[in-house]
Amino acid sequence: MKFNEQEVLRTSEHISPSHPDKVCDLIAERLLAFTQKGNPGARFACDGAIKNNVLSLVGEVSQRLDKEEENEIILQTLEELGYGTDYCKEFNLTAYGKRNGWYINKTFTGQSENIARGVDSLGKTKASAGDIGIMFGYAAQEAPDLTFAPHWTAKRLLRDLYSQWKKSRGVTALRPDMKALVTIRYVGGVPVEVTKVTLCVSHAADSNVIPEVIRSAKITLSKIQNTTGWDIDSTIIQVNPTGAFSIYGPVADSGLVGRKIVCDQYGGAAPVGGGNLNGKDATKVDRSAVYMARYMAKSIVAEGLAHEAVVQLAYEIGRPNAVSVNVETDGTPFWRKRTLRNFVAKFDTSVQAIIDRFDLYNMSHAVHDECAMWGHIGDTSLHTHPDNSYMLPWERIK
Repeated sequence: MKFNEQEVLRTSEHISPSHPDKVCDLIAERLLAFTQKGNPGARFACDGAIKNNVLSLVGEVSQRLDKEEENEIILQTLEELGYGTDYCKEFNLTAYGKRNGWYINKTFTGQSENIARGVDSLGKTKASAGDIGIMFGYAAQEAPDLTFAPHWTAKRLLRDLYSQWKKSRGVTALRPDMKALVTIRYVGGVPVEVTKVTLCVSHAADSNVIPEVIRSAKITLSKIQNTTGWDIDSTIIQVNPTGAFSIYGPVADSGLVGRKIVCDQYGGAAPVGGGNLNGKDATKVDRSAVYMARYMAKSIVAEGLAHEAVVQLAYEIGRPNAVSVNVETDGTPFWRKRTLRNFVAKFDTSVQAIIDRFDLYNMSHAVHDECAMWGHIGDTSLHTHPDNSYMLPWERIK
């Protein structure tokens, strides 16, 4: 990581909650949320894939929900995301040879006793890491939520466009499968201009949504300019480069839990480690340690100790504490290095401390949905609420 003093272009992407990968993420996350509602300490790890009208889920779950309750959660989520009965009819997707609908395959077992032994090594009230691995946190003085400016911008564009689909669903020609790619020009390491926006937006067959999408993008860019001051006068907006996106969702593209790990975290501005965050309980440090690393990096930047920070945490299975903590910063004056070291030393990176600090066993369904639909880091869809009551807990820095 080097604080760039030259003029450069930097790019990032984001996707809507109805992209097939995100569909899988939300289903896994909602099954986790409902499982932990009655049993907060339940062990849960769900992976899976989707294609056409076939959904396959696999994983390790303790105190599993009733199978019919699982199916109800899954089917309700598919309908909410735009892939219910109408979608199956649109693409003639029949289940069991007699009706439009879904095949749902689930293979769950309990957690491996070898893993459980390590996690519970300190007893049921103090967790140890459920795996080995490295996790990263990142923050920068770029976007309002101290994230990567192109990533934040892409997410804002899609939030507004996706909201437009939800409000006019059944009337508009818009369909919910969407992607955004945003390029921003930097001068002296500071974002100054949105140079190009590329939007891939699914739509009904034989319809032209390009004017509607461009209009929505311009409105959102204007809001972004008002917030940040970035130049948008010469922004190029491109929609559906191939000319059509009427084949969409899991018919067009298979989905996989965790495949959008970069979108879920830092949009390419910093490393990602460990693994997928969605559908995993808090003893999986792939998830909980990312939250702590982000909290530390954001605190460093917000405190004015650096312009940009990357925090790396490393864990061993069966151990309660991080085995190493590494911090890299740019734009930090040399005389603040000792202050920075002392500041970082104050954070308790033990697994149980992370769980307790962010109350990870009792996250609301709104927080679970936010993470799976829009990513685990940064601004939330409910950021306009004055009390920030739905802000992700690890984003609430002191």
